[in-house]
Amino acid sequence: MDKFWKVQGEGLAHNVKRFTDIGSAKLEAIRLASQHPGVKVVMLASLGHYIKEAVTWTPQQLTK
Repeated sequence: MDKFWKVQGEGLAHNVKRFTDIGSAKLEAIRLASQHPGVKVVMLASLGHYIKEAVTWTPQQLTK
């Protein structure tokens, strides 16, 4: 997974968009802050991810 950024205005109830470069995320943060004076707009950056590779199936024991 490649690094990504998200921009969110505190208390704003719309979807958060995902950005693949920091420049685009900064422009969106500026745009959002301009439209909502007094609202804090934060940029969130991905640091990494966790993944579990193995999933195991265990069938139930049949009773006779």
